[in-house]
Amino acid sequence: MSLEAAIRMVESRPAAYVLMSADCDYMYKGACRDLHRRLADHWSGRVASTKGRRPLTLIHMEYCVSYKDALIREKFLKSGVGRNMLCELVKKGLPAEGRSACGRKIPWPKGREGSTPSPGTMGAGCDGKNEPPRRQERQGGEG
Repeated sequence: MSLEAAIRMVESRPAAYVLMSADCDYMYKGACRDLHRRLADHWSGRVASTKGRRPLTLIHMEYCVSYKDALIREKFLKSGVGRNMLCELVKKGLPAEGRSACGRKIPWPKGREGSTPSPGTMGAGCDGKNEPPRRQERQGGEG
C-alpha cells in the first residue's frame, strides 16, 4: 500500500517493517518504537536512506511487543532467510490490503517464538512488477 495510505492506517506501536521503492529495485528494512511516526518520517523525506528513493510502498509490517523484539525481527528480515522470504513475497505478488501473505506465519529465531502477536503483512505490490529486487541494501547500520 502507498506510504500515505499506510500512515493513516497504522498504529503508534513498536514494529518491524519493509518499504520498497517505486521501481522495485530497493527494499528498506527497519524497526521502530512508533510505526506511525516513523512512516511519516519516511514519507516527508526525513530519513536519509530513503529520501532519494521516494515514492515508497509499505510491503510488510509486523507489530511487536517491544522495540527489542522489533529489532530482532528487523535483523531476521535482513538475514539471508528473511531476504529470500521477502523476495518470494514480491515474486508471488503481494496480497491485497488486509490479507496475510502466503497464508503462513513468518518464522521467529529459535527461542523467540510467541513473543509478539501474529505478523501483519500489508501491501499492494509494485504495479505489475512481480520480480525480486535487483539489488539489496548494505548490511550496515540502517534502520
